[in-house]
Amino acid sequence: METPPKAGRPGVNARRRLSRTGVAAAVLALLLLSAGLRLYRLEAQGVWDNEAFSMVTSRLSTQEMNTRLVKDFIHPPLYQYALHWWFGIVGFGVFQARVLSVVFGVAAVGMMYWLGSLTFGRRTGLIAALLLAVSQLGVEYSQESRSYAMTMCVGIFTTILFWLALRRRTKVFWIGFLLSAALLMYLHYLAGLSVACLFCYALLARAPAAGNLAPEASRRTQRPIPIKWLLSGALLIVVVFIPWFSMGILQVAAKSPKAMPRVQPPWFAVSWSTFIRDLNRFNDGGFAGPLNSAPVWSYAAGAMLFGIPVLLSLRPLLRSHDSRARKAGSLMAALWLVPHVVLIGLGALGMQYTIRYVLFALPPYYILVARGIAGLPPRWRTVHLALMGVYAICSVSALYRIPYKENYRDAAAEVARGYRPGDLCVFSPSGYVPLQWSVYYGDRPLNVIAPADLDRSAQDTSRIWVVYWGGTADMKPLNQAVHQRIAVSHEKVLDRKYFLVDLALYVPKRGSGR
Repeated sequence: METPPKAGRPGVNARRRLSRTGVAAAVLALLLLSAGLRLYRLEAQGVWDNEAFSMVTSRLSTQEMNTRLVKDFIHPPLYQYALHWWFGIVGFGVFQARVLSVVFGVAAVGMMYWLGSLTFGRRTGLIAALLLAVSQLGVEYSQESRSYAMTMCVGIFTTILFWLALRRRTKVFWIGFLLSAALLMYLHYLAGLSVACLFCYALLARAPAAGNLAPEASRRTQRPIPIKWLLSGALLIVVVFIPWFSMGILQVAAKSPKAMPRVQPPWFAVSWSTFIRDLNRFNDGGFAGPLNSAPVWSYAAGAMLFGIPVLLSLRPLLRSHDSRARKAGSLMAALWLVPHVVLIGLGALGMQYTIRYVLFALPPYYILVARGIAGLPPRWRTVHLALMGVYAICSVSALYRIPYKENYRDAAAEVARGYRPGDLCVFSPSGYVPLQWSVYYGDRPLNVIAPADLDRSAQDTSRIWVVYWGGTADMKPLNQAVHQRIAVSHEKVLDRKYFLVDLALYVPKRGSGR
């Protein structure tokens, strides 16, 4: 015979189970939503240079991959290894490569709920997961065969393990944090700034009070992370990188001009407004697409929808009695601001900079936004979330409507369909076959000549295919010079324009044969 519930507390366990079931259903719905947004039109955009590099490199053997990565020196190897393994299971292709990023992009949404619930509670976790699920940046880089989605996912997991180690003072979580931090830096060197923030936080901060623990455990959690844990942890991360650095990557970087500060092209340069523009992208303000300037009104809308909640979430930093919220808020603020400001500062000194380099700072920012929204009155919270949802979905739709990756795919398809033995191909202005050709057509041979050799081939009776990259205004004179050289003895019979890529076919003029 069942024992009836105590008077005054009927159905408490049933309500608790219902609450847990509701949260689980909400998390599942967010995962499905994020998967749908990231899988939709996954191959609509062509492969751009960096994606092509990742895919072509990952098809090589491990030794060949290492050789290429050391020569390039910018990319740590873990993502390439993972993509190599992934291709071995599912086969090579653009869809397959991007699906791997989708998997980690969706997993990052689940991790966001976990991190938010650990630091500020389940409501904050659900809102944070929603923000990342419908984030334009989150969707964009989950549809790209690069390391950014994986880095963001592992970065969130690293922060989770750090927070658990900080709260519970157990070696298991601390060792897990160290291993995850090492993996994070093997994915993206710049993510080491986040790892440095976590080490500094552990050195300076005290653990939050744990009122629901036993007195002995509560006293134990008031102690900071031991100094010997910090020193041995830093040493472990250095040791983990010895095999990679021993391949000569530091020597290559020291001799490469790419590692030296210099005047950067516009898309890699910073200005006084870089942080503001980045913040607007964090706030889903990219309504004109990733390559175009955002509309002015999006800055004001983003400030109201995202900026005000962030300010609300940072209020506990000034309240000494709210220890847990203060420490969690200060950690999230540091993980968001410190790497972002440091990298912009390096960009101001002449180093290459773009917003994707700080994508790992997006999750802590969304945790702060979610915390501010979670503290609103229920009716205002519902209205605010509805507005944010509509705003974010409209922003994500710009990724589907507006091209932002050069369309070598369709240009290469046109060449592949019409290419005949004896034809010549010119790729302007680089002179070499773009990696995208290898992605779409493997080792299919082309008879390629450099633009500088056109004078020698001007009287050739061959047809000449010319693929122009027109990403910047300074490319136009170079492309026009190529056209003028060929026009001496050839005439244009085909002219196609794709996004940032033009294609032309020239045939010898009548009477111009040998």
